[in-house]
Amino acid sequence: MKSIMPPRYNTRSRSGSGDGHASTSATPSLPLYEIPNEGNSNSIAVHHPPPNAAAEETDEDCLMESIGLCDASLQPKLIGCGTQVSDSIVSQAIDQFRAVSDLQTINENTSDICPECNIVCSESDEALCCNGCNLWFHCICANISSSVYTQLQDPTIAWYCCSCHSTPASGDSADSTHITQFLENLGGPPSYTSIEDDIVFGCLKGADAIKSINKAYKVIVHWKPNVFLTPSGHVGQNFLKTIKNLLDQFTDNGPLKPVALKLILIAGPLLLQKPSASSKSKDHVDCLTRRLNLWNKGQLSDLLREGKTIQSRLLKSKSTPNPLSVFSRLMLKGQVSAALKWVKSNPSLLLSVNSFVLEELQLKHPNPQPPDDDCTYVGPIEVPDPILFNCIDANLIPQAELLLYLKSLSPSSPLLSGDNSIGIGLDSCVLPTRHPGISLVETTDFFYPLIDDPYLMGKVTCANVLSDLYALGVTEVDNMLLLLGICRELSIEQRKVVIPMILEGFRDLAKEAGVTVNGGQTVVSPWLTLGGVATSVCTLSEIIMPNQAVAGDKIVLTKPLGTQVAANLHQWMSLGTPSWDIAKDLISAEDVVKGYDDATTSMITLNLAAARLMHKYGAHAATDVTGFGILGHSRNLAEFQTAEVDFFIHTLPIFARFAEVCTKLIEKGEYNFKLLQGLAAETSGGLLVCLSAEAADKFVEEMRSEGGTAWIVGDVVPGNKTSRIADNPEIIEFTY
Repeated sequence: MKSIMPPRYNTRSRSGSGDGHASTSATPSLPLYEIPNEGNSNSIAVHHPPPNAAAEETDEDCLMESIGLCDASLQPKLIGCGTQVSDSIVSQAIDQFRAVSDLQTINENTSDICPECNIVCSESDEALCCNGCNLWFHCICANISSSVYTQLQDPTIAWYCCSCHSTPASGDSADSTHITQFLENLGGPPSYTSIEDDIVFGCLKGADAIKSINKAYKVIVHWKPNVFLTPSGHVGQNFLKTIKNLLDQFTDNGPLKPVALKLILIAGPLLLQKPSASSKSKDHVDCLTRRLNLWNKGQLSDLLREGKTIQSRLLKSKSTPNPLSVFSRLMLKGQVSAALKWVKSNPSLLLSVNSFVLEELQLKHPNPQPPDDDCTYVGPIEVPDPILFNCIDANLIPQAELLLYLKSLSPSSPLLSGDNSIGIGLDSCVLPTRHPGISLVETTDFFYPLIDDPYLMGKVTCANVLSDLYALGVTEVDNMLLLLGICRELSIEQRKVVIPMILEGFRDLAKEAGVTVNGGQTVVSPWLTLGGVATSVCTLSEIIMPNQAVAGDKIVLTKPLGTQVAANLHQWMSLGTPSWDIAKDLISAEDVVKGYDDATTSMITLNLAAARLMHKYGAHAATDVTGFGILGHSRNLAEFQTAEVDFFIHTLPIFARFAEVCTKLIEKGEYNFKLLQGLAAETSGGLLVCLSAEAADKFVEEMRSEGGTAWIVGDVVPGNKTSRIADNPEIIEFTY
């Protein structure tokens, strides 16, 4: 068989003669190949392309020239040595060549030219002859390294080009070793890629680099198109330089040439993958900067993982919306122009005008009915009372709208009826049970965290939920549930710390109130939310219905105002916001911390003592002050009084320095908390209780003697069931 012995002896000279035949006067400096004996007939090798032969050249002629016998006078001897060669030995060699079909008449113009680069394999080149197609290949073109080339000096090893690799020559004997088996015996992978050791792409080298690049390519070819335009500026230029460098590697035969084109193909999808449908140019610049850094480090797996995540979102994205649904939604929003444009862009939505369509339109849009005098307003429109008009505040609109929605949930249930039940609209619902004389009192509440201590925030949540029941004089609560929305932005480690602390604070204050927590609901949400449910099963004697206020009563508040102001100022200061840059000239950091601590102490204080004293001193009505502020909640309470009365607020107890700060912030055109207008939101605020004048004084005195707080802040006066605050209310600054 034909095998390789790479040291390419000068069996012929490559003179400048046009025909390319070996010169008869040339004498090789090295001995010719040895003709093996009969016992090893398969070891005969051809180590160099055979000389250019004429069409009529015989096998004997080819053999003579291939073994250096270029002249009849030289036939008895081996050139370069004195050994005689008999005719029988020459004849035996010819028979052996013919037996293994290794000697072919080949034209040098085709056999000496490397099929990969179309350049003739010269004497000085490292080249290999394929045992299958008999063509010569430069080692570098066949991806054979010098180290492997040296190993292939063994004449028992056959080598095939890529085209012939799958079908080895039939003349191979059992004694010969295929190149694949040879490389496996060396302990390496059966690969013909020798220059892979020269491939370095960031942290990836050799076979690992090729494997990672091929893996990335096989993945990105299945991706949906989702790339952004190359940004302008230096980031975009860096991306273009990266592509140009890869092109240079390919055209200049650089180390990355075998993988350069594939890297160019995967660079776009990996580096220019649009992060989201709503991403902006700035987002693209940030993404490309980060991805180029990963690319230069060779971290293709990280880029591939990010791209897969984005592509998975694309696959999960909603399909094309129903055109009818889009049209209906636009019309319901009042966006008529947009709806008409949508119809024009979807002609299939339009129905052809025929009798059936006209009939359907007539049914859906009947002729207008004559006006009904009973429901038509006739006469001049009266100008509204300026006082009432000025009382309208934008902050009241959400409250009124919320009450409207809540009432629509149970239109048949009165907010306050004569059967000692309370529906939707007040602090808690009071519902008679199927057992005579037993009522169910229940409330639910939740909000967002406003202090930075999870344990204390759990206590604030518990106190805020229980306060609704305490406002009805219910002091014995049978069960509580915890509602907790865990922010998905919190890491696992953060959740392990924060959530148990919130639960512990909630449970500890519930235990202080004599209540057990027997369950709840926990979900993962975009925001951290906290709340709960409180339930009590009690008799009517345990409930103080909030509708018995009469003119002459005093209004008592059991906690100071300003919790929202305290939380906001503390947050501004902690984060160093622009708002704090203005506020720090109005209040010191020490005063902010003191007010924040006082507000926290107030919020974690239960209203249980006030609820008990409501029974002792015969309270006529009560509510707790939370999200709508003291004015919002007093208005809501006044609306449900049996008597025609108004609530008039003349005093506002506020945490120290906060009233002054709020006034100056308004003067500077900054944030308006509306604290002095009674509309600042409160969290876990005090109870607003209506008592007789004599009882009110005793109530306040006993609250203070028990370590609590209480002030007479207003009067119940004849009126139209509303509430208002004095133009210049008295401000009481409070600190613990």
